[in-house]
Parts: sequence; structure tokens; C-alpha cells
Amino acid sequence: MRLGPALFAVTVLLALAGCGGKDSGPAKATSEGPIGKGANGVWIYTPAGKPKDVVVFFHGQGGPQEATPVNHLPWIKHLVSRGSVVIYPRYEIAFEDDPMPFVVNAVREATKRADVDGLPVVSLGYSRGGALAVEYAATAGDKGLPVPDWVMSVFPA
Repeated sequence: MRLGPALFAVTVLLALAGCGGKDSGPAKATSEGPIGKGANGVWIYTPAGKPKDVVVFFHGQGGPQEATPVNHLPWIKHLVSRGSVVIYPRYEIAFEDDPMPFVVNAVREATKRADVDGLPVVSLGYSRGGALAVEYAATAGDKGLPVPDWVMSVFPA
């Protein structure tokens, strides 16, 4: 039995369809953390493939559980599935008068581990974190941290 030219071409195209370029990002989304101790802790969530942007996610005040990503995992997973690197600084275990030094330490550590250079930055905060997201946006450049292109403050307190 002889393959006709059209059938041969289709066979070759189907065989080549599985060949593709190399993806520069991880094969699947990853998370690590907490990195660092106490209020200096940070979690980093990285999407599969090349990231589209970076989100610095500020939690609300609510005790030790709020200082972990557990209450916000559905939101974080959604952001990561859309291509965002999510940086979740702990910045306080108990109420801190000035949590910004802890934020600076956490974001600095996260940006050493996740390549976010040149990516658009979103400063996103929930509740007490809403005010911190605005403060971070206003001061990040002075501290040598990624400067937000956008700020999203949800239920700021």
C-alpha cells in the first residue's frame, strides 16, 4: 500500500505538532514559604510558564492565621493561574505600629528568589492591608523595591 502525498504531509505535520519550543518557566505553578522567621516571613507563588506580572499581596489584621496565606488561597491561586507571581509578606504576627520594615525585608527576600525584573507590579491589599498597599506603592522606589504600576485596596481599614 502506497501513501499518497497528502496523507504523507498530514502524517509529518501531526508528528511535528508534538515538537515545540522550550518553555522558560517551571512546568507547573510552585509555592514556597514561609521563607524567613516571624514578621519577616514571606510566601512566594510562581505560575507555570513565563510570569505576566507580580502582585504584592497585603493581608488584613486578624491574628496568626491572617499572617499566613490560608484565608486568601483561592484568590492567590486565581492570580497565579492567570500568570501572576504572588508575594505574600507576613509583616506581623501581632499588631505592629509600623509593619513596613518587615514588608521591606520580605519583599526584598522574595525578589531575590523570584525573577520579577521588568514585570508590571500590582500592590494589592485587603482590610488593613489595603492601607499598607497604598503606603508600599508610595515608598517602594525609595527603598529599592519593585514600584507598583497599579494599587488595589479592598475594604481598606
